[in-house]
Amino acid sequence: MANFDQNCVDMKRRSSKSKQLTLNQCNGILQKLLRYKKGEKMQYGAINIVVADFEVSCLTVSKIWHIAKNVLVKLKLFALFFVLLDICNYFINKSF
Repeated sequence: MANFDQNCVDMKRRSSKSKQLTLNQCNGILQKLLRYKKGEKMQYGAINIVVADFEVSCLTVSKIWHIAKNVLVKLKLFALFFVLLDICNYFINKSF
């Protein structure tokens, strides 16, 4: 756990010349947000905690969270599609 926190600290450091977050910084923000996830929702105040930790805007953290949620929903639907496809194939190929 301490190693994760140290990695997050390392990811927080970014060049003051660049406003773009690196992929590692975005991943660190997302990992920190996931610590505050309760069911399908985020714990109250979690975004503000991450904003303070990573020194980025609230809008940036919010966008990262919403993108990740949308990707997760699409992956769940994709997985569900293949499960249903397997079930249909089972019944189609089953000899009676």
